[in-house]
Amino acid sequence: MHTTFIKKFFFPVCLLITAINSSYAFKIRTNTAFLSKYANDTVIRKDSIIKPAPSPAKKSFIDEKVTYSAEDSMIIDKESKKAYLYNHAVVVYGDMKLTAGYIEIDFGKNMIYSKGIKDSLGKIVQRPVSEQAGEKFTAGEITYNFKTKKGKIKDVITQQGEGYIHGGGIKKDSTNMFNVAHGKYTTCNLDHPHFYIGAKKIKVIPEDKIITGPAQLVIMDVPTPLAVPFGFFPNKKGRASGIIIPTYGNSTTMGYNLQNGGYYFGNNEHVDLSLTGNAYTNGSYGLMALSNYKLRYQYNGVVNLKYYYNINGNPLFSTTTRGSNYSIVWRHTQDTKSHPGSSFSANVNMASTLNNKYNGDVASGQYNTNTLQSNVSYSKRLGSNFNFSANAMQSQNNIIQQTNYDLPNLALTMNRIYPFKNDKRVGNHWYDKIGISATANAKNTLTRKDTTFSYKVKGPSTSETANDSITKTKDSLMSKFKNGAQLNIPISTSFNLFKYFILNPAINTSTFLYPSTTQETYNAAKKVIQTEIVNKPGIAAQYSFSTGFKTLLYGNYMFRSRRLKQIRHVITPAINLSYTPDFSESQYGYYKKVQDSTGKIHQYSTFQNGIFGGPSQSEQSIIGFSLNNTLEAKVKKQSDTGSVIKKVVLIQALTISGNYNAAAKTNNWSPISIAGRTQLFKLLNVNSSATLNPYQINGEGQQIQKFEWANNKIGRLTAANLALSANLKSKKKTKKNNSPAQSDELDYIRTHPNAYIDFNVPWVLNLAYNITYSNPALVAQKSLTQAISFSGSLTVTKKWNINMNSGIDLKTNKLSTTSMSISRDLHCWQMLFTWVPFGPRQSYMLTLNVKSSLLQDLRIQKKGYWQDYQQ
Repeated sequence: MHTTFIKKFFFPVCLLITAINSSYAFKIRTNTAFLSKYANDTVIRKDSIIKPAPSPAKKSFIDEKVTYSAEDSMIIDKESKKAYLYNHAVVVYGDMKLTAGYIEIDFGKNMIYSKGIKDSLGKIVQRPVSEQAGEKFTAGEITYNFKTKKGKIKDVITQQGEGYIHGGGIKKDSTNMFNVAHGKYTTCNLDHPHFYIGAKKIKVIPEDKIITGPAQLVIMDVPTPLAVPFGFFPNKKGRASGIIIPTYGNSTTMGYNLQNGGYYFGNNEHVDLSLTGNAYTNGSYGLMALSNYKLRYQYNGVVNLKYYYNINGNPLFSTTTRGSNYSIVWRHTQDTKSHPGSSFSANVNMASTLNNKYNGDVASGQYNTNTLQSNVSYSKRLGSNFNFSANAMQSQNNIIQQTNYDLPNLALTMNRIYPFKNDKRVGNHWYDKIGISATANAKNTLTRKDTTFSYKVKGPSTSETANDSITKTKDSLMSKFKNGAQLNIPISTSFNLFKYFILNPAINTSTFLYPSTTQETYNAAKKVIQTEIVNKPGIAAQYSFSTGFKTLLYGNYMFRSRRLKQIRHVITPAINLSYTPDFSESQYGYYKKVQDSTGKIHQYSTFQNGIFGGPSQSEQSIIGFSLNNTLEAKVKKQSDTGSVIKKVVLIQALTISGNYNAAAKTNNWSPISIAGRTQLFKLLNVNSSATLNPYQINGEGQQIQKFEWANNKIGRLTAANLALSANLKSKKKTKKNNSPAQSDELDYIRTHPNAYIDFNVPWVLNLAYNITYSNPALVAQKSLTQAISFSGSLTVTKKWNINMNSGIDLKTNKLSTTSMSISRDLHCWQMLFTWVPFGPRQSYMLTLNVKSSLLQDLRIQKKGYWQDYQQ
């Protein structure tokens, strides 16, 4: 039997024995003066609390003050040296508290005995309960000798973390060892548990080891074949290491297999590590490493590494496919209080191109994920006005098999300052609001395919030649990096104009710095224009002017109807003016000309390959406009306290925007954009957008200098989108939870959200509809796509729950990836059936497992692998 399984079974037993050792080491202190007072007769006292005082004349075996009481009566018999406590009897000694229906203290024999009492119906009530050092357990009878430190406890039930221990009898000897007879361990909280792991004899040596006889799993009082002949296990406090039991399975294409088996290293409270693997008889395998780390008030994170070697099919057949895949996940979060003024975080998600296809999970949506993002960032506040940040980013697209790297991305920002503002001066001037800020960025990026970093050494096998070849390859790789720096300095202000308008003038300057520039030359021999990289630093600058003003217009419409009282229309018009010079003019020197074989002159920018681009080529004198609308209504409604006026939002936002370029020679008007959103009946979210091109097109799809207005149209619809979504659910039932979840259980739920089912919500339904229209130019390019997606859960009864996730592509009339799960709550057990009925990931899995994370390895699982359904 592996270590993890044993520790999950016997570690709670050890905790129980340790609790008994501390809870029943009673040290009752005799009071000589008190006993001499009642030397010749028996006294009965009711509803009293006796607190013996210490005797300076004689030292007793009782080392601490003891207090005891009873709700009904207490009998002190000096002749027999006994005390009898009846009905809700309480004995408090040090940090130990013992309550029972009946407690008997024998001072002569140094014994204490407690048990429950019968009520009017003959049922045993007020069973002995011991509490000490946070440990609490209930027993049928308790007998303990203070002097020999030996005790006997019958019919024990105690909770240890998420588990419960039942013991028919426990004996403690003078060497502090415990013997448990007919011991049971379970995570079921019933007095008669649904299942338990039982052993006839268990010997516990605190802080050392646990030795047992035969142990067996019992379900519904029916013994199962799962048993071990004996056990010899360590019994140390703190985290424990042990074997992780693998899951058995069988696939027709991959063979018999063992999955997620390995070893767990519970090193300490700051870091752990689990090493697991998968093994298939056809030769496929997988290796996984998962580590969680945490330093309180400093940082926490998780590292998850996976490597798979997949063989799909019989290895002897030529049609069998082979391939290796990997994934790397690292998440690091720093506590904001640990280093004020600086922070470090990481969210790394990297994988090979086909990893999600072959190893991705359908339920979590990983299988359909084709883009991966990673970011490692550090930021620091420098003084009161400056901030520095450094980022390493990755963007991966598995469809086109392309990855973009930013290694690194540096930024230094200066907060907005007001150089002309004088706090000592009385009154404000218009120039007091002139603000200046600055941002300096430096980037080093690389865009690559999967094969960029792979190379083979060719030529002679001598080390010198091989090294030369490698050096040339590396140089070619380094040449693919793009890097440069940019400095942006915006200068802006804001003030009111004519009381009702807000004016925002601004000057924006940008400076570019690159380690190299681009040069184009005409090759007369090949009759082509060649592009070369000039390894000399280049610097360029551009500037622009802009100003904008906006205001608010209100329109109120009053009504005398019974319910509708008012409609309020708020319009926010805005006009923006901007001017950018033509930096392609010869006076700036940023653009050059080259002549091709036909004599045609081409103009190019020496900074055209720069990571931030370069100064703009054409002059722009743009007048932009936007018109934002909101529409609200006030409705009279009846309530329990009378009639109330309630605001109802009809249109949350409806925006129309566009611009006119006065410097352009043709096609001065830009397309007009229309976007709106609202919510109907507090249930349906509506988002829509459309783009109208004001110009006509010819038969070849080219835009001409004629307006659609001539055809009695506002514009030509080139793109449109409508998205509807609704999140519906029944009212959540409020249910008091008297046993809050343990911290480790909450951590397990956070890391395994798909394994947690909320049986409190009867039903949840999420619906979404999306329609997209595109017609950029010709009718042949017109496209219309529609899709419906839906997901939800239904709690049929308090024990049954159904979840489903699917969608429909209305263009192809096909269902998207569909998954369904059915769960049954079996009190301390849970049954879960997940099913992907069709598609490339068609599969199923039936799991019957204990709900507690302590016994998560105690489960039965049957799988149908998606590889078995492939054609």
